[in-house]
Amino acid sequence: MATHNFMPTLLHRITNKFSLVFLVVVFISFSCKKGTGLIGIGTNSDGFAAQVIDTFTVNTYTFPDDTLRTTGWPAHPLGHLNDPIFGTTDAGMCFRLLLPKDNLTFPSVVKIDSVRLSMCYAAGTTLYGDTTIPQTLMVSEISDQLSSDSLYLSTQKINKVSKIGSWTGLHNIHDVSYFSIKGITYVNLPQVRFNIDSNFARKIINGGNYLATSADFANLVKGLYIEADPTNPGNVMSFMTSYYQYSNFTIFYNDSEYVNFPLTIDANNPGLHFSNFSHNYSGTLVDIARSHVNDIQPKSYIQSTAGNKMRVEIPYLSNFMAMAKGKGLSIQKAEILIEGDVTNTYNGSYPLPSQVLLFHHDTALKEEPILDRYDKKFYTSSGIGYPLTLPSAYYGGKLYDGNKYSLPFTRHLQNALNNYLQTGTNNVNGFYVTIPTAIPVGSARLIVPQGNVKLKITYSLAP
Repeated sequence: MATHNFMPTLLHRITNKFSLVFLVVVFISFSCKKGTGLIGIGTNSDGFAAQVIDTFTVNTYTFPDDTLRTTGWPAHPLGHLNDPIFGTTDAGMCFRLLLPKDNLTFPSVVKIDSVRLSMCYAAGTTLYGDTTIPQTLMVSEISDQLSSDSLYLSTQKINKVSKIGSWTGLHNIHDVSYFSIKGITYVNLPQVRFNIDSNFARKIINGGNYLATSADFANLVKGLYIEADPTNPGNVMSFMTSYYQYSNFTIFYNDSEYVNFPLTIDANNPGLHFSNFSHNYSGTLVDIARSHVNDIQPKSYIQSTAGNKMRVEIPYLSNFMAMAKGKGLSIQKAEILIEGDVTNTYNGSYPLPSQVLLFHHDTALKEEPILDRYDKKFYTSSGIGYPLTLPSAYYGGKLYDGNKYSLPFTRHLQNALNNYLQTGTNNVNGFYVTIPTAIPVGSARLIVPQGNVKLKITYSLAP
């Protein structure tokens, strides 16, 4: 059967008392593609129940993703990627140190043995990129005062004072190690341990009145910033600080003494740690797609860390809604189905993301959550029902069969249909598909060929 889109002019002309039945026939006849079959799960005595349509015209586009608020994430992406398709991505993390106690003092004579910053990998971390290339991460002191009341964005500029430490090696996210201090054995969770310049430790030891409280200490050491060293960046993204209680800054001195400075990477200090990201798409196909956001491209490119999102347009959805005029229609299930390209993962260095998220956009192309993401049990501090804690588990988006995703929006479409029947206006302006960067933290990308996105609706017409 030849491929056709919905035909608005033809549908407009149907006015006799059998119009509803005829509309369904026209809807099915002019939507068939390659004999996929639109009905096949049974009907009720009215002949309208359990209809399935999956041949809508769907257009996709690549859009730059929005800047993210990265304040207080449970873990932070860290490192550098040099992707043959997506160009380069850099991610760094910034945080404050706290005093272990108020009125911290040191002996009059202090011999510094060593100084270490330990950063644990986040729970469930999967390294992203080429893990066979050694990477150098470096720690710098910053000159900006961090505020617990501030909301830091992924584009936040970092002003560094000087480099105070580094680590070079291959990431090992599995091995646990043990060490002893004063006869007590401690466990090291998988982590990166930075060697820190003793001059920085000496600055702290000589801190005097700055060691009275953590607030005073913040005027001496405003914060630390970790990033991939541009001279040896490697090609991998890791994820730090989920186990903040095992991550700390430690000064070892006088042979057997040490003091641990806690990091602010925890839920009690959300404004004192954040991530920042930067992308360079120059010379890539992604750059072309981003520069022509209103043009249909052969492929769409989605990327986390405030990279890219895919816009999804369904140009003939109003014709589907028109079937319900004067009768009513119940949406049993509506879902956007996506098949990702698995041919450009470069031997698994860039695996497909474990989940994607669905948003709708308003007439100004503003990104908003779909109704299916709301539930009375999940609220933000402002009272808005946005389930930050259980997004994908609640409404779909999990990877299955190697490269497929199903994104239900049943409640959202039913609400839009009801609005259409009341006002005659289709307020479904399109959707965005994104890859989450946080909760859980990720750094992934997804290539979707044009035509690999479908809309599937299971519905029943009222008798």
